Amino acid sequence: MNLDRFEDKGSVHNEKVWNNNTWDQAKRGNEFLAYIVSKKEAEKTAWDFVEKEKPNFKLTTVLPPYVFGPQKFDISAKKKFLNYSAEIVKSLIHTKYPSDEKLFDDLINLSVDVRDVALYLVLPLLNANLASKRLFVVQGKFSTQRLLDIINEHVPELKGRIAVGKPGETARIEALKAPEYNNSFTISLTGVDLIPLEKTIVDSVRQILRVDN
Repeated sequence: MNLDRFEDKGSVHNEKVWNNNTWDQAKRGNEFLAYIVSKKEAEKTAWDFVEKEKPNFKLTTVLPPYVFGPQKFDISAKKKFLNYSAEIVKSLIHTKYPSDEKLFDDLINLSVDVRDVALYLVLPLLNANLASKRLFVVQGKFSTQRLLDIINEHVPELKGRIAVGKPGETARIEALKAPEYNNSFTISLTGVDLIPLEKTIVDSVRQILRVDN
């Protein structure tokens, strides 16, 4: 994804788009910028290697945005600190009711389920048509407000105990701030129906509640 055009509604992120940020910018920036530039440089190095060395294998890269979903094993969810995206979900179920006046729009982006990312890492080994491709694995847009909406609707034991935010604003803020994307090429190659965000978040919350008890 190109962060320079993150909120540009005339710019569509797809399999052909690369992040334009450079190492020099990363050195002068923050940890997040350094992280995303490192991802780009690692992929670029891999493609350059294949082009130059002509190895006897093919390269396929999997390009996920924010990755949500439960831990593989419940015992991993017992850790004091989970991975970054899992901590986002965990923090929301520890919010306090009511905080209805606050719009939860501090994080708006694209997302995918970790189980789909795992599947896409295996698919190129099984399907030769995926060789030499960049696979843009995106389920859809999300915001922290949408995550709260899902938890309040689908985890009834938390309703009335956690923040609600402003549910009526969810679609508006995502339309305004979330990046535009098109990964129809990736989906057409694989035919995979990606896991809906609702299932991703509910499965994550259920696991956290299960291990907390």
